[in-house]
Amino acid sequence: MAEAVDVQVIKSNSGCARVPGLDDFGPEALTLEARLPEIGQVCVDFALHTIGPSMVLRLRCPALACSEDVRLDEFVLFDGDCDVSQGPRRDGKSLARIWWEYLSRRVRGLGPRRVFVNGWNAWSFTGVVQQGAHPSAPGLPGILSAAFHHGAGPAEFDRSNSKELYSEMFAHVSDKSRGTGLLLGFLTQHEQFGAFSFDEGFVEVGAHCRCDGQLLKAGELMQSDWCLVELQTTLPEEPFATFIERAGRVNTALLEEKYKIIACRPDTKHIPVGWCSWYHFYEAISEENLLSNLEMMAKLRPQLPLQLFQIDDGYQRAWGDWLKIDPLKFPNKSMRDMVDAVRSRGLRPGLWLAPMAVDKHSQVAADHPDWIIRQQGGLSHGWAANSANVGKWFYGLDVTLPEVQAFIRETLTTVSHGAWSFDYLKLDFLYVAALKGARSDPTRNTAQVLQLALRLIREAVGSSTYILGCGSPLGATIGWVNANRVSADAGPAWLPVFPLPDCKWNLPCGRNMVRNTINRLPMHGVWWVNDPDCMLLRESTQFTPAEVIGIATVKALSGGSFLVSDDLQSVSHRRMRIAQVMLPVIGRAAVALDLLEREMPEILRLYVDQDSFSEETSMCHAANTFFSHLVPQDPWVVVGFCNWDDAKKHSMHPYKSVLRPLLVDVGPVIILHIFEFWTSKYFQVRLNLDLNPNALMSTADFCDGMDGGEILPHSARLYAVRIDPRQIPSALTSTSQGAESARGSTMRRAPMYVGSDVHFSCGPDYFSIRDSGKDQWLTPWSWAETHIANGFR
Repeated sequence: MAEAVDVQVIKSNSGCARVPGLDDFGPEALTLEARLPEIGQVCVDFALHTIGPSMVLRLRCPALACSEDVRLDEFVLFDGDCDVSQGPRRDGKSLARIWWEYLSRRVRGLGPRRVFVNGWNAWSFTGVVQQGAHPSAPGLPGILSAAFHHGAGPAEFDRSNSKELYSEMFAHVSDKSRGTGLLLGFLTQHEQFGAFSFDEGFVEVGAHCRCDGQLLKAGELMQSDWCLVELQTTLPEEPFATFIERAGRVNTALLEEKYKIIACRPDTKHIPVGWCSWYHFYEAISEENLLSNLEMMAKLRPQLPLQLFQIDDGYQRAWGDWLKIDPLKFPNKSMRDMVDAVRSRGLRPGLWLAPMAVDKHSQVAADHPDWIIRQQGGLSHGWAANSANVGKWFYGLDVTLPEVQAFIRETLTTVSHGAWSFDYLKLDFLYVAALKGARSDPTRNTAQVLQLALRLIREAVGSSTYILGCGSPLGATIGWVNANRVSADAGPAWLPVFPLPDCKWNLPCGRNMVRNTINRLPMHGVWWVNDPDCMLLRESTQFTPAEVIGIATVKALSGGSFLVSDDLQSVSHRRMRIAQVMLPVIGRAAVALDLLEREMPEILRLYVDQDSFSEETSMCHAANTFFSHLVPQDPWVVVGFCNWDDAKKHSMHPYKSVLRPLLVDVGPVIILHIFEFWTSKYFQVRLNLDLNPNALMSTADFCDGMDGGEILPHSARLYAVRIDPRQIPSALTSTSQGAESARGSTMRRAPMYVGSDVHFSCGPDYFSIRDSGKDQWLTPWSWAETHIANGFR
């Protein structure tokens, strides 16, 4: 039975509750203080938001009073009910006290619940889990996949057969019937890796901080990261946007205050666009096939303006021996020759490496076995700590060793500013710095070790080198990297080709890549530039044409980096056109309107206005002419209606939700111009939101009588929707979903631009059109019926 402890409530104005970067928290702050045997003073600091029902809290031990050194595996910040049917209300007591009671009470809510789960790694499962559903588990056994995903779960936690659910860094619980939510999140992952656990019924929630047997000495400070708790009495359209934004602010402020460095801020006006060698050549790259694709990329540039030429795995003799080039593949034994060849064509050279990982057979592992992280405890005590990639095992380097730090620093300095001079680095398998095991410095837990590694990386390459983080615990990299992978690997098929088609975790495939890309859209432009991995265009993959359209739609609406990964000479003109129309990248991410409804959201809305494009927007015209123009237009939305099921189907969503950012200063009756991009079909809709407030936008209403408006499996439709600011057309017909449509050219007024097949956004393009028998340039609010090029199917 737990021993009762006296708790003292201290109103704090001393700055104990100050959160770096969050000035809107703290005016009402307090500390709960207690003294525990063998630990001493334990404080829980609270800071309340100035307006909304939101608070942050952390646990803090100012000076451990233990009589001898202790090992700490984990601690639980709070553990209680996650009922979201009721919320805290002021009744004369401190709001912080009410919040604490709210989190601690055990009253079961009546409404069905769902939990949005965030995975530890880019490759880990991310998405909504419905109450009563068994949590998704890795398809590979733990011995092969645990290191990818272990996160803040306890050491004995087995994700492959547990009914308990863990969400890393942040989680969202919502009550479907009441429309309320509870947002939970550790704002940083600097002190420990933090996660939230849920029991099988989604009733109990615990906030866990993993310490990995960290050695704590008497008199030392021990504290958790700040944890955000926010009650949502009405579910917002973007349910965890406030957490994403606040975590971005806190991490930026913390890096600049603690390390005196300029933290990376996402540059969404200069998104990486280019080519990667991995998904066609894999490790079989050579100087010959790289130069062949470099020549083709330069030749295609007038039609396909790719800028980045990224060399992936395979140039080195072994992982770890990064500066030793394979002489059979590169007779000149120099990557500088490749860099010069890339730059001489006006392109940007990029390089892949995994600076914390070493192959078992590498020279560095043979020469320095003491550099390797070692397992601790059990039968395997003292063995090298392994991690697994499909087809190979590798070790992790102990970055707490000064010699390892010097080795990594020399490697990264050489490839970035030294002899090789790459200014774009894809740094992969970063999680191996945080492998569970024994290190030379036992006073650091794995989260703290990873922060040490990321700081080492940034200091070695400098602020001018663009870093794409990959294979890293997501929360740890905020502020350290320019871009970050947010999805599983692309893979050559919709389902994993490895005989585990149901695996929804790290196995490469289109489904896993698409799911995580959509569910992590809110991170883009706030934490970093999202990297949804590469686009595979060649027809030798197992993707159907419809699946290529579905994947392209998600990548276009993600706003993130865009790289193709094919032998460019093997890509047909039809498939190359898909890449053409996705450029330039719009640096803004879409909003998943059904984010909490299903594991793989299907309704994606992108708001487009003048700020979505740079001053000079380069495009490829359908006639293959290169030009730059920016056309002033009123805002519009581009909406992806997706179908991730295995059978074709219609899709629908309320117009009010689709049009929400456009419904400003408009009357109840509006005219919509709707252009479906992939099929080049145009429709007009008259909508009266007063008479039909629940009117649905349905793909069944946008068909030409041949396809019925159904979306093929694993594919999408992409609609540009504009509100007409002028008078209403004359000929209208009713649709099945409460709107009215007028198809074709029934408008009795001046021409108006509605879309084209030049760019997926149907946005800022000039081109010659025919109106009343005369050629003219397209100008703002000019439109005419023109011949649109054939569709993409």
